Amino acid sequence: MWPARDAGRRATTAVRPRRPRRPHPPARELHPLTAVYRSRHTLTGPLSPDRITTLDLPRTRLGRRGYEPEHVNALLHRLAHELHEQGRQLGLAPAENHRIKNALRTWQTHQTRLRYDRTHPPDLPGHPDA
Repeated sequence: MWPARDAGRRATTAVRPRRPRRPHPPARELHPLTAVYRSRHTLTGPLSPDRITTLDLPRTRLGRRGYEPEHVNALLHRLAHELHEQGRQLGLAPAENHRIKNALRTWQTHQTRLRYDRTHPPDLPGHPDA
């Protein structure tokens, strides 16, 4: 006996072969800062302050809807400032890293010399001062 949901359907034993998939249509030409990847409005590549300040957001077609342009521009300038500051801090990181590594080497050398002096008194042969 067939389930109620299959009432009116013809029972077939053969499985229909799948149709071949159609190729994706070519991507439409979008804004130069966007790419097609699950969304038509995704920004590609790293963001820089210049890219954010020159980004032109599309306006809505019907009347005045969406966000106020002044607020959007203020947000874009804030993002540009924050990215500039972040880039500046990342530029300082290698110099800070070098300074810390040198300080660690100096400290390790000092600790090694202290340990050597404790285990090798000056009156024993092999001490640098002997």
